[in-house]
Amino acid sequence: GGAVVKMLGLIRGRAISGEDMAALKQAVASMPPHPEVAAALQKLKEAGFRMVTLTNNPEKTVIEQLKQAELSRFFERSFSIDDHVRRYKPAPESYGAVATALGVQLSQCCMVACHAWDILGAAAVGMETALLLRPGNAVISVGPQPTITGSDLGVVADALIACHVH
Repeated sequence: GGAVVKMLGLIRGRAISGEDMAALKQAVASMPPHPEVAAALQKLKEAGFRMVTLTNNPEKTVIEQLKQAELSRFFERSFSIDDHVRRYKPAPESYGAVATALGVQLSQCCMVACHAWDILGAAAVGMETALLLRPGNAVISVGPQPTITGSDLGVVADALIACHVH
């Protein structure tokens, strides 16, 4: 995110200061979750799903985000590419490292994301995928399509439970 802000500053001819970067990091770390997220995660947890995070951000950032959003309790573990493979998603190694660490096969995992590139990367290594279609987001018409789509995490959670809990 910081690199993109610096790039946009260059494009638009605006200086990005250290204070600007610190404010951006604080804003990202303290963003509230969408209203349905906690209930949807609770539903998935009660249904027996193991949940972890995988991010291109530093682990410290995601841990702070989850803490600030009061969502940490739902996740078994948080993975950062910085701590594991040092290859940004959608590199296959980033997904494979998580499956290996969890002792599962990639085909037993589902990537839930609102980024089409993440869905493409996860599908390419054999993972199930679920794309959140938040406003301003859409399915991309190249590559493998998401297994599940939904307008919010509640819809996706219900579909995952319907597919996997018997």
